[in-house]
Amino acid sequence: MYKPSDLFIGLLDFLAVLLPGIVLVFWSLPIFNAIQDQVLTIPESPQAQSLFFFAAALFLGNVAYGIGSALEEGWGSVRHVLRSRAREGALPESVAGSAARSGAGQRARDAELAAEVLNQLGHPSWPGYPSKTYCTIVVMGENERVAGDIARLYALSRFFRTFSGVFLVILLAGGSPSLRFFAAWFTRLQGFLVVLTLLGASFAAYLIYRRIHERRLYRAVVALLTPKIVAVPPQER
Repeated sequence: MYKPSDLFIGLLDFLAVLLPGIVLVFWSLPIFNAIQDQVLTIPESPQAQSLFFFAAALFLGNVAYGIGSALEEGWGSVRHVLRSRAREGALPESVAGSAARSGAGQRARDAELAAEVLNQLGHPSWPGYPSKTYCTIVVMGENERVAGDIARLYALSRFFRTFSGVFLVILLAGGSPSLRFFAAWFTRLQGFLVVLTLLGASFAAYLIYRRIHERRLYRAVVALLTPKIVAVPPQER
């Protein structure tokens, strides 16, 4: 059984924090070499070097995770502005239609159905969509295998979101001397476009996996709890 004193790295921590942090450590090796030479002295033993590498990867991974979270909030703000402008009629019809549909679709219907099922069983209700955290707890209590599958989708979504932060850091930094080939051609336009494409692809993959995760979560709530509605008499709900 897990104890707080244990060192526990779960799937989410590995995919969304540690792995992107390792990439950033290798990308910024010259910086860390300068820190080791001028700021602090790290023993040359393999254990000390591994500990420093692990700590640096966790630090940079969490920084990239925060940047990815900021990108998500920025995207949410852009969508909110587009939908507001669409309602005001200030956007072209094609753009307005796309913005107006951005909050609709099958995912919204799944969320509404999950909220209805939860309410019928006496669970807390929300003015909008049901809380994803609460839905996750409900699914974990009903079926651990289904909860594990949903958790993997969540970890994958956060993996791509964090790598969006990684590529944004590389893009803004303009390359790295630790990758000679990359640094040699990054100043050209194609280098900028390659990293920008990777950034866009990572964030697009995040949005896709986030949508899949939410739909699977809401559908799991409906599938696992609907039989209980039939089994529980109306006066006991």
